[in-house]
Amino acid sequence: FAFMPQHYFISAYATSQVLHQWDEVAETAYFRALAADPRVIGLEIPYLKDHTLYPIEWLTRNIPNHWTLRLTSLPAVMQLAHSHPKAGLASISESDRKMGVELVEKVQSYAEELQQAFQRSVVCSITLYSSPQSSAASPQGDKEALQRSLLEIQKKKKGSIVLHLEHCDTSVAHCSFEKGFLSLEEEIEVLQAVGGIGLVLNWGRSAIETHSVHQPLQHLQRALASQLLQGFVFSGCTADPESLYGAWKDRHAPPSPLCRESLLGIREVAEVFSLIQEQQQQQECYLGIKVSNRLMPFDIDRSIALNLGTIDLIDSVHQQS
Repeated sequence: FAFMPQHYFISAYATSQVLHQWDEVAETAYFRALAADPRVIGLEIPYLKDHTLYPIEWLTRNIPNHWTLRLTSLPAVMQLAHSHPKAGLASISESDRKMGVELVEKVQSYAEELQQAFQRSVVCSITLYSSPQSSAASPQGDKEALQRSLLEIQKKKKGSIVLHLEHCDTSVAHCSFEKGFLSLEEEIEVLQAVGGIGLVLNWGRSAIETHSVHQPLQHLQRALASQLLQGFVFSGCTADPESLYGAWKDRHAPPSPLCRESLLGIREVAEVFSLIQEQQQQQECYLGIKVSNRLMPFDIDRSIALNLGTIDLIDSVHQQS
């Protein structure tokens, strides 16, 4: 399995305060510390509906030449959901579905802007989502709509940027949900029909789905069997309502022991690597790290330590597997 061990994409914005306020000094120190570690090969950068988080000119100075960027549309998708709860690529309402497609077109334009500013293919992928929130009681999305959207997006796609679909939790009976997008089975069916778009899994988002640490492995098994897996993100969650990360919330808890109550620990990381080796798939897959720093007062040095500490933990498990 071409798993690119010891090479990681960091969702730096999740451990920063950049979603709430721009602090150039702190962000510069943060990016430099991550760039100094050869195991970090790039970042996941969020796209927001109304503005971009980072000034492009600042990015050109702070993204080293050996890094590439993965753009996630999720922050913009969630912003859109606030004003238009039925909007998204899988929406059964045609006007709301088109709104989802238009949002992706904006992300693609931003990606082109970055390619031009950097004068190289700095953006390697864009991550899409099967929104809107949907449940058995209130069905708002379906796989036919998602398929239509992905085909439209593919038709207009330019350049070498790869498209991925990241699975978030779906609505399951007797479990509270966070995102409530389409099920993994539906997403896999659509991706197999459309072709050319890979699947990304997130440990925490899979665990949240059925409130179970076994769900990420079941999802990984299905993704490997479908030969669609192109990325796996290590991000934790907790079952503790007293935790800063909440119970079964999509708040990117660092792995244990970095976060005592995190359900993602050494054993869970080992299970992921062991399942992947067992399957011996040939497709290439990137590794992502998405952790959040929720301790106040906020300290950027702690954010750096959480990301590098997570890499240390995953690396040590991988070397033993």
